[in-house]
Amino acid sequence: MDTRRLIIGSAFFVASILVLSLKLLLPTPINVYVQQNGNPTLISQVPGFYSWSDVMIVLVAAVVLGWSGSVLLSSSSRSVVPEKVNIKGQEWKEAFERKKSAIEEIAKGLKEDEATVLRTIIASDGTIMQGELVEKTGLPKSTVSKSLDALEVRDLIERRRRGMGNVILLK
Repeated sequence: MDTRRLIIGSAFFVASILVLSLKLLLPTPINVYVQQNGNPTLISQVPGFYSWSDVMIVLVAAVVLGWSGSVLLSSSSRSVVPEKVNIKGQEWKEAFERKKSAIEEIAKGLKEDEATVLRTIIASDGTIMQGELVEKTGLPKSTVSKSLDALEVRDLIERRRRGMGNVILLK
């Protein structure tokens, strides 16, 4: 269902951008007619002005663009809290301990800085802000960032942007 909603939202997003850009760049020219002896005669065309129909089309396209943009943004955002929220009490502890012991084995084969960063994430129950990680490890920001890059490449952690910082999640 989420994929279908994403595809529909994307289609409406692209279509509304196309309609908006065309209407804003190419407004309908206004024709001025004079009627003589029952026959209308075109006197001039006034380019660069928007008719009421142009205004309504732009308004509808802007509303559709806003709706589809919010659909796309809401479908791509996920919760910062890992899956432990869905598991109750003791079950979560047991699952986390199994994951923790498996990752501890992996940490033995990592560089010292990477292992320190990974163990600090584990000690924080698998979720920690990157700034807090720098404080707890005592390592320079650049070292922590490089270590997180290496751990992310190994698919051990995931970084998610939150405000001005990152939340680090154990995978």
